[in-house]
Amino acid sequence: MRRFVRFIVLVCCAGILCAKGSEEILEVRTGDVILISLNCSLCPLIENETDSPYSHSGIVVQKDAGVIVVAQALGRGVHHVLLEQFLNTVRTEGVAHIFRTRELDQLYHKHPESFKNFEQKLWETYQKKFLGLPFDPYFLWDNFDAQGRERLYCSEFVAKLLNDSLRRDISTVPMDFSRNAAAWERLFHGAVPQGKPGLAPVDFSKNALFYFVNAF
Repeated sequence: MRRFVRFIVLVCCAGILCAKGSEEILEVRTGDVILISLNCSLCPLIENETDSPYSHSGIVVQKDAGVIVVAQALGRGVHHVLLEQFLNTVRTEGVAHIFRTRELDQLYHKHPESFKNFEQKLWETYQKKFLGLPFDPYFLWDNFDAQGRERLYCSEFVAKLLNDSLRRDISTVPMDFSRNAAAWERLFHGAVPQGKPGLAPVDFSKNALFYFVNAF
């Protein structure tokens, strides 16, 4: 994976990348959701619980002159990094998959000027409403800190940012922590958000609003 990321740095130009394992040309667009196998201590548990290779999600918020920026809610809170930095957090033998909303794909092809407006609005909304908000380690959909700032975890942030622009909202699903109940009991100190509304990274791949684009 890391060898491929170094290759990306060389070929990245106007948002065009070479897809992993093929010679297909892959275009990364603003609004694309990237699901990855994050290299973290909790991530194998998340992947096992959701029966998927995904433990983290990010969203492309800006693409300008070959520079692709991915925003995420992780660690220090909501922030953004370059695409190659985001991909460098994928663990060895992990995956990085791109998913795109059908609505934005239609907008891109049928109304290119409107898509440009969307790109600008997404970046502005991200900066004004989300950048700097704290990370939510409790995986709660509506959770605020002592200063009244909304706490956000990765998939929650991605969905709420996109929902600000989409005609059809990305809906929550009941969260299920039953597969590894004992481990979650320890991690959440008994306050497991079982059955509460939320989203796991894999839920983007299951949502009919999205379709799989390609793998890095």
